[in-house]
Amino acid sequence: MKAYNNDLIAGGGINLVDVKIRRFHPGKDQHPYYSWFRVESAANQTVLDILTVILQEHELSLSFRFSCRTGLCGSCGMIINDEEKLACQTLANTLGQEITLEPLKNYPLIKDLTVDLTTSYSKYKKIAPAFAKNHDGSISGISRYLKHFPCLHCGLCYSKCKVVAIQPSFLGPISLHQMYVLEDLGKNPFSNYRKQMATHEGGIFDCMSFGCCGAVCPQSINPMESIHHLQHKWKK
Repeated sequence: MKAYNNDLIAGGGINLVDVKIRRFHPGKDQHPYYSWFRVESAANQTVLDILTVILQEHELSLSFRFSCRTGLCGSCGMIINDEEKLACQTLANTLGQEITLEPLKNYPLIKDLTVDLTTSYSKYKKIAPAFAKNHDGSISGISRYLKHFPCLHCGLCYSKCKVVAIQPSFLGPISLHQMYVLEDLGKNPFSNYRKQMATHEGGIFDCMSFGCCGAVCPQSINPMESIHHLQHKWKK
């Protein structure tokens, strides 16, 4: 039975949606649970807009992360009706009358819809995300890198990755895609290190080519394709 946390009543011409949010405070709750909210939804409202209304008008203790609201920072990633999405890019009226919101998978939970992204950032640091310097002191390839660097580090692909779920040592789609981008700029002093990192346990040959990562990327990046390029480059 749904126990709503608010008491909105449907009126003429008002579209109401039921929002089911997974809640859990690791330092307080013994088990996860779901809270239900009935919220008015306009045609152009996003899931992030609805969450903001719930936070401001009904549940001040609700935790979720957001910043730019325009799909550029990637901070509002979550699972929306069983699919990894950015809340600021997802229109509520495309989801039906019931919306289920859950935190990203494969990350430690901080609270409710907020997860700790440190795991994937730590793996990103392992690939040596650095550039070589030219003789004049300028950074080699930086302009090309920035031009072709649309990854938001939102974590959607990492959450969707089935390999990460069963093998925590796997570097994951974010880091391996970035490794491909850096290597595509040309050989630099870090290439041998990256090759060693990529061809050992947890590297490119542990990818099982499910393709889940590219399916949820808000920037239409296909990390699996990048990993395949590295596999070809550094064949066993």
